[in-house]
Amino acid sequence: MEIKGDIHLLKYLKVPAALLSWDGGILDSNFLFSEMSEIFISPHAEKIKLASRSTQEYFLNILEKNRDAIPTSATSICYSAQDRHFVLHLVPFSMLARGVGTEATMLLFVIEIKKMSLSITQDIIKSVFSLTSSEAKLASCLMRFLSLRKASEFMGIKHSTARAYMIQVFRKTDTQNQLELYSLLSKISYMDRQSDN
Repeated sequence: MEIKGDIHLLKYLKVPAALLSWDGGILDSNFLFSEMSEIFISPHAEKIKLASRSTQEYFLNILEKNRDAIPTSATSICYSAQDRHFVLHLVPFSMLARGVGTEATMLLFVIEIKKMSLSITQDIIKSVFSLTSSEAKLASCLMRFLSLRKASEFMGIKHSTARAYMIQVFRKTDTQNQLELYSLLSKISYMDRQSDN
């Protein structure tokens, strides 16, 4: 099993990727990863440093949780910078893979989410999930990858009110974050377009 060599296969798929140690140290990366300055402060550094402090703390917390435990699932982190939207995927290596010629504990790869024209309206969101008008409007803002703060400004409401709406939107749609909500609403939008044809 040649883990270190696999990272360079990802460049052919146009996926920025890096092998990480448990503390966020960069053990190896492909050339696409080094071009991710929108997300990382100096992608050429020895350790991962995200441009957002809160995202950096969350990221380090994930690494720490996977330090000693046998990780069982991947983790995805949504990240927006300069009107571009990304998902950082952290995929843990099994304990078996950790012992095979590498100190890597995680594979990090980055996917940019291209804005899609979603034809789903607030009325459809509202009726499908029994949301209030305000909750549907917030869901629509979140679908466009606005931050909660920007969505609250757009809607002319307090940040705390937007947070309360967001909690209800996630509960009623059975999603846990903006990426899951986007994925769900994208599927509904696709089904809606198919039914029109």
